[in-house]
Amino acid sequence: MEQFLGWNGLQEIMTEEGSQKINVDLKSSGLILCSISRAIYQIHNLGFVIGDLNPSNILFKQEGNIFNIKIIDVDSWSIYRKDDLGIEYSSNVLDTEKIYHYDFVKADIEGKLWPNFKPYHDWWAFSCICWMALTKYDPFMNGMVSGADREERILNNHTANSAATVELHPDCGPVTQALGPKLRFYLDKSLKRKTLRPFPTKLLEDFSDAIFKCKNCNFSTHSSAVICPSCGTLI
Repeated sequence: MEQFLGWNGLQEIMTEEGSQKINVDLKSSGLILCSISRAIYQIHNLGFVIGDLNPSNILFKQEGNIFNIKIIDVDSWSIYRKDDLGIEYSSNVLDTEKIYHYDFVKADIEGKLWPNFKPYHDWWAFSCICWMALTKYDPFMNGMVSGADREERILNNHTANSAATVELHPDCGPVTQALGPKLRFYLDKSLKRKTLRPFPTKLLEDFSDAIFKCKNCNFSTHSSAVICPSCGTLI
């Protein structure tokens, strides 16, 4: 595995402790996500759909101001270029509970075969990854909920941005606000499947450019945040 020496797994930045351990702050997380977004565009342009896009299948490595990306576990990838190449192959590999799209949850409940993976499934998974990497919360699993509850939340579009979630789990509120309004609302719309478009990478670039550090605790947050998500100091 020499080719992976010096690379970090994306799952390492899914928690605050992990991010601090490898010195990845909010701005760096945003830049990593920008690189992942560009990689997904490239993969789709080649005619592939990833299908099993999740943190354990993504590696990153910083070289100067650039974050290089590797997306691994290609046995889950599908070929989908039916229109222009006449080729279609869809994998049914999905080995994680974290990234589990509405279409597959619904098919399981109804006892039906999974639909073929499509590009919008990758972008939905990417929105989940963005939320987890930037807030350290699963967008559908805030608080003490079971896997079954999480499936119900996915089916009913109950994301971490909902008023009920913030009311039940007040610690989610400031962290969610730290995303900034544009990125927060776009992610929420994507997670609720109100848009199936490819993710606008520039939204993440703008987010990363708007990050600053709290003067009280040095925690990184978005410039639109009212209070620091770490120490609660008014900004």
